[in-house]
Amino acid sequence: MIKETLTFQDAIKHFNYNYETGVLKWLVPTAYRVNIGDEAGCINSRGHLQTMINGRFYQVHRIVWLICTGEFPKNNIDHIDKNKLNNKFSNLRDVTQSENCKNQSIRSDNKSGTVGIDKIKSGWRAQIQVNKTKINLGLFKNKQDATLAREQANIKYNFHPNHGKEK
Repeated sequence: MIKETLTFQDAIKHFNYNYETGVLKWLVPTAYRVNIGDEAGCINSRGHLQTMINGRFYQVHRIVWLICTGEFPKNNIDHIDKNKLNNKFSNLRDVTQSENCKNQSIRSDNKSGTVGIDKIKSGWRAQIQVNKTKINLGLFKNKQDATLAREQANIKYNFHPNHGKEK
């Protein structure tokens, strides 16, 4: 992970963070296009807000974490509700990549409508992936039993309750 150079003192000097709305605003103009009170950030290719300060891009949620805790997150920031633009501190958590994978939306190419469940010729297959290892949970005659097996595995392997839900 890249070492951030922005300090807590620089962050609170340059930004005002609204805890209720999750919006980060500029306190000082840093470029000809930046005015005091403007919302900081534009959406990057991954759907997160990012902004430039001191010649370097920062994701807004990482600056929010810095302002709220006094230090940058040690790992990844997970947006609990899966809305990458919702930067309320209560919606953010510092998690490992593995933990972050346990709070993903259902994939757009999912055909069963349930994460980890596939329709195959002989029934419904339930699976879960933990630490890059795919675990077969069984083959079931009906989708409900396969879904139940997957839900139990989600609990066993500490998946976030939002995992597999739509954005």
